[in-house]
Amino acid sequence: MEHVSNGSRNIIPIQKGAQILDIEYQGTQLTIWALVEKDAPLEDNEFVIFSTGHTDPLLDDPNLVYLASAQHHTHFLHVFKLEKS
Repeated sequence: MEHVSNGSRNIIPIQKGAQILDIEYQGTQLTIWALVEKDAPLEDNEFVIFSTGHTDPLLDDPNLVYLASAQHHTHFLHVFKLEKS
């Protein structure tokens, strides 16, 4: 993911129907691993990242779905997907 600051939003095209398997750091890059059908059409997915202790009105959005947490040095990032309503 490009931006990993509090409340950052990332639009990432992933094959339709993809299953997110894990989100962790690979070196210095926050990376998503997903099970995909390689011939499926791409669709935009919006991911939002927060650090532990961060508050934001978006966290109350019922369309925000928790996916995973990843440790980066001494803090944790929590990755959510904003589902289409």
